[in-house]
Amino acid sequence: MSTNRTIWFYRDFQAFTGGHLKHAHYYEHTRTVPGLTSRICFSAKSKQHAEQCTQLWPNGHVTAWTPREDDILFLAGLDWKYLDQQNFTGPDVAIINLIQHVRHAEPDTELHSYLSRKAIRICVSQEVADAIQSTGKVVGPVMVIPNGIDVETPKPEQLQKHLAARLNSKVLIVGYKNPEFAKQLATLLDDKNISCHLSLALEDRAAFLKQLDDFEVVICLPHKTEGFYLPALETMARARLLVTMDCIGNRGFCFSMRNCLVANYSVESALQKTQAALDFNSEKRSTVLNNAVETARAFSMHQEARKFQRLLQDIPGLW
Repeated sequence: MSTNRTIWFYRDFQAFTGGHLKHAHYYEHTRTVPGLTSRICFSAKSKQHAEQCTQLWPNGHVTAWTPREDDILFLAGLDWKYLDQQNFTGPDVAIINLIQHVRHAEPDTELHSYLSRKAIRICVSQEVADAIQSTGKVVGPVMVIPNGIDVETPKPEQLQKHLAARLNSKVLIVGYKNPEFAKQLATLLDDKNISCHLSLALEDRAAFLKQLDDFEVVICLPHKTEGFYLPALETMARARLLVTMDCIGNRGFCFSMRNCLVANYSVESALQKTQAALDFNSEKRSTVLNNAVETARAFSMHQEARKFQRLLQDIPGLW
């Protein structure tokens, strides 16, 4: 990669989401690449959330893109709309397109319409890559960089202490993506006198991670389809028994009865898996939690950054 290049980012930020967080991670990954300058501009609506934008993307703010030859454009989600609004007529600037959801493969979505636009696509899971490639519409190379997390896992002595004794019998339901399902499940748990806490709001991330430590079992309810599903992996990282559902994008790290419990997408199945987790004997509990922590460590932020930075070096050949 030539020196003195700029990589241009864009965000329409109206509320915190996991997608924005991952976008911010990629922005941060570029900050230490020699010869590369990172710049980001925001939609007019984003100005109402200036403080949060500054927390996620602290530097390099500009009012508009002004790309030059050999620069790079980084697009995610509906950022293509901003690109089209600018009516760029300059050189053929390389485009990186971060794909975070399998819904890009759904024909009736706006996201699907952009697959035929030339780009170097980064998919956050193999499942996402398989989904978009199955459309036959993708123009440009498709790369897989599994999502990394920056959640600290327990030190060996901390983990052994945690494995030696069950924390409690309390259950946390992370239900902000499916509140009605979460409420129904909470009612069933209450009927069985199982202590549970229902979380229906998207928590501040630090507060969410801290909250995990208070519960023995954490039920993470994804949408029926996701590109990855970070809360499940974050729960594993904190060495908590995870109950979740198959959402396509989590198939690469959620393995039922190995590192978590995967229920069918029904409240009855979720209840059954939760009861099973609470009934684990000490040996099974230790095995699942050890495997969970090991899984989380394999999805490190360092690995994500290293793979992305290597891709940046390879852009001349990929584009």
